[in-house]
Amino acid sequence: MKKAVVLLMLTTLVTGCQLTGPRNDQEDHWASIRCWAFRDQSPLTKEHLEYIRDRSENGDALCKTILGDMHERGIGMPKDVAKAKAIYQAAADVDKKAYFHLGRMAEEGIGEPVDYVKARQLYERASAKTALAKLMEEGKGGPQDLDGALALYLNSIELYGDDAWVGVRRLRATGLTLNAEQEKQYSEMWAKGLRNTLNSKIGFTRRDLLKEIKPGSLVKPIKPAKLQLEFPIDSDVPEVSLLESSGDPAIDQAVLKVMSTYRFLDAPIQPGDQKSWKVVFNYSLRDT
Repeated sequence: MKKAVVLLMLTTLVTGCQLTGPRNDQEDHWASIRCWAFRDQSPLTKEHLEYIRDRSENGDALCKTILGDMHERGIGMPKDVAKAKAIYQAAADVDKKAYFHLGRMAEEGIGEPVDYVKARQLYERASAKTALAKLMEEGKGGPQDLDGALALYLNSIELYGDDAWVGVRRLRATGLTLNAEQEKQYSEMWAKGLRNTLNSKIGFTRRDLLKEIKPGSLVKPIKPAKLQLEFPIDSDVPEVSLLESSGDPAIDQAVLKVMSTYRFLDAPIQPGDQKSWKVVFNYSLRDT
């Protein structure tokens, strides 16, 4: 849903600029989003490029970074790594987050020899915790520090399955343990990720079922159903149980079948000798 809203917003903004042309006023609060959207337009028009350059020159750090990316990759202009680097530096003078791109160039050896020490320093200046943690995990540009990398990964998780989450999972797989505070933090992120992925799965299931139901074919009222997913600690395959029926056996069976295909990549950290974990949630075919 969030992705759809963002796409809708970007479409609206892009359409508005195509109709009115680039804005030159200083109070263009949507400049960053417009620059991002314009960069990915195909074809990239002269007006879009001029807008990005204009906003970059007027101090928008993200537009400036996007312009640097376009020079680096040759989007709408000849590829020029040296120019890109200079623009990234100018953007970093406005917003330190742009140091990430300079760190990436140093790490990957883009326009300069590979320099992991420099990359670490630049990632630190950018507060790019995930990128810095990866170098610390691998012992590049300085001593290997798995505990430090784990802490950085944990503190930079934004979404379930993102690079920081994968980093935590990778380090835990090596046998690295979390302290009590980190376990709590991990469990909270796990629960949030579970809710998000279950809601997404349920949303797609509900949409597909509504497509199959013919108007007027439902005689009985459809009630919210209650499901339980139980996962053994050593398995990602759930046992799905129907705790409360929706009132329609066909719908119940369809939901059970779909949810039996649900997989969660990570298990929570269970206390003691607990052998499985369970989640109970309501499912409704109707908006509630």
